[in-house]
Amino acid sequence: WAEADRKAGTIKSQTEAYVKEAKSEAIKAVDKFDHTVEEGASKAKSGISSWFGGGSK
Repeated sequence: WAEADRKAGTIKSQTEAYVKEAKSEAIKAVDKFDHTVEEGASKAKSGISSWFGGGSK
């Protein structure tokens, strides 16, 4: 049983490391997506503003 417990512990550690890495990558992807959306919204807002006289003299 000791060998099985050791192997189970190793598998658990590897799984936890994999989950931690996957979570980190997912957070990075969400942050990048958020940045892209915010950038696009900012550009759209300034474009709409100029349509309605925001940029007229």
